Amino acid sequence: MLGAGLVAVAVVGLVQRFDATHGDPAVIDDGVVTQTGDPDETPPDPACLSDYADDDPKRFSVASIDVTGCMQKVGVDREDRIAAPSNLHVAGWFVDAARPGTEGLSIVVGHQTGKYVGGIFDHLVDVEAGDEITIELGDGSVESYTITSAETHPVEDTMASLYADAEAQGASLALITCSGPYDSKIDQRRDRLVVLAASAP
Repeated sequence: MLGAGLVAVAVVGLVQRFDATHGDPAVIDDGVVTQTGDPDETPPDPACLSDYADDDPKRFSVASIDVTGCMQKVGVDREDRIAAPSNLHVAGWFVDAARPGTEGLSIVVGHQTGKYVGGIFDHLVDVEAGDEITIELGDGSVESYTITSAETHPVEDTMASLYADAEAQGASLALITCSGPYDSKIDQRRDRLVVLAASAP
C-alpha cells in the first residue's frame, strides 16, 4: 500500500503531466529556432502558423505511421548542432539545407520522446522502404518522397554518414531523430536514427 508521501508525489506528477500536455494549443515559434532545450509538450493548433512563405515547409506527414504535424525552421545551436524543434509535436526543417522540392538534400528533425508523451518521430523506427513522406509548402503545394533506407549512427558520425549515404543513394530528404541510450556526459541520446528518402516521380 502506498504511503501518503508517495501518493502525494504521484498526484503531483499526474498534475504536472496534465498541465504539460493539455494546456491551450501551443504557439509555434515562427522564427529560426537556435536553442535546444526541453520542448513544449502541449500540441499546437493543427492549422499551424498563418504566415508561412510560399516555399516554406508547413506540414509534414508519414501515412504509414499515422503522423501529421506542423513544421518550423531550425538552425544551429550553441554546440554547433542542428537545433531541435521547440515543440514535441512539430517537425523542424534545417534552414541551412535545401528547401523541400529543390535540388539537394533537405533535412527534417524531430523529437522521439519528451518527459510525458512521445514526440512526432516516436514511431519513425517503424517506417519501411517504399513508404511515402509528404511535405506541404506554404502555398499549398505538396512535395512527395519515397523512403529508401533507415539506419542508426553514433551521434558524432551522423552528419558525415548522412551526406555520404545521401550522395550514394541520390536521396533528397533526410529525417533525423534521437535513438539509443541516454548519455549524461553529452546530455543526449548516443545515436541518431536517419531515414533517407528520394523525390517521388
